[in-house]
Amino acid sequence: MSNLSVLKIGIDVGSGLTKATSSNGKQFAVESMVGIYPDTDAFGLDGASRVDFNGRSFLVGDSARNYLKASDRYDTLTPDWSGCDGWMALMYYAIAYSMDFQPFKGKVSLATGVPQNLYGSLSKSLSEKMNGKHSFVVNGTPYQIDLEATIIPQAFSAAASYQGKIEQDDALGIIDIGTYTTGFSSVVDYQLVDHESGGTEIGMHTLYSDIQEYLKTQGITVSDPRRIRGIVEKGFVQNKQVPLNIENVLTERKRAIAKELSDHISFYWGSASDRYILVAGGGAVHFHEALREIYPHAALIENPFYAVSVGLFNLLESY
Repeated sequence: MSNLSVLKIGIDVGSGLTKATSSNGKQFAVESMVGIYPDTDAFGLDGASRVDFNGRSFLVGDSARNYLKASDRYDTLTPDWSGCDGWMALMYYAIAYSMDFQPFKGKVSLATGVPQNLYGSLSKSLSEKMNGKHSFVVNGTPYQIDLEATIIPQAFSAAASYQGKIEQDDALGIIDIGTYTTGFSSVVDYQLVDHESGGTEIGMHTLYSDIQEYLKTQGITVSDPRRIRGIVEKGFVQNKQVPLNIENVLTERKRAIAKELSDHISFYWGSASDRYILVAGGGAVHFHEALREIYPHAALIENPFYAVSVGLFNLLESY
C-alpha cells in the first residue's frame, strides 16, 4: 500500500448525486444509487462498482441502477439517509475515486455536508461515526484510512465557495436546492447566523414527481430516475415516436415550487431585500429564473452544481 501526503476532500453525498472536490485536483459526480450486492451471475456484474465494508457488499452509482430494482436500492429521500450504510458506501467510493482507485493506507482530511434543517439532529452522531479508523474495499482495492472528518450544513458550505467576492459585513443568503431538500443559510462576516437559517423537504424530487404525474395524464409512465431527470433537462419526451413538449408545464411547476420555497424562506428572511441572494445546488439552474421573479436580486452562484463540494473543500483549507 502507498502512503501519500494528507489528502483533503470535500464530499457531498446528496440524495441525487454524490459530488467531490479534492486537493489533488479531482472533481467528479456519481449517482447516489446504492444497494446490497445481488446474489446473481448477471452479465457484466463482475466489473460493477462495488464497495465492501463491515462484512457487507454494496453496488453503487450506475451499477446499482443497472443491476438493482428500485425496491432493492436505498431510499435517499428520507431524513435517515445521511450516515446510513448506503450513504457510507458512496462516501467510501468517492474517497477511492479521489485516489484513482489506488490502494491507500494513511490519513485523510474530509468535510461533508448534511441538509441545513437536519444539521442539529445529525451532526454529533455523524461526526462520531466518521472520525477515526475505517477499513473498506472498493472494486477489489483495499483502503485503511484514519479519517479526520468535519460535518457542515450544505447550504452554508456553498457560501464558502463564494468567499472573498462580497464585503465581509454584507449579509448573504444562500438558497441551496438539492434533490431531497432545499437549505437556506444566512451568512454575515462569513459566519452562519443560525436563527436565520433553515430548510425544507422541497427539492428537485418535487419537480420530478410533478412531471411524472403530468406525464401519466398523457399516457406516459416514467419510473427510471435518470430518465425523468433527462426529460426535465430537455423539456420534452418521446410519446409514440412523437416528441411531447413540456416546457410550459415545467415553467408553471417551477414557479409554483419557487413560491412554496419563498413561503418558507420569508419566515427567516422576510422580503430578503437586506441581503445578497445566491442560488446554489443541483437544482439552481432549474429554479433560478422562477426565484428571480420573487427575489429580483437573486443571482446564480458560480459553478452551482459543485458549489457545496467546493465550499466544503475551501472550509477544510481554511482550518
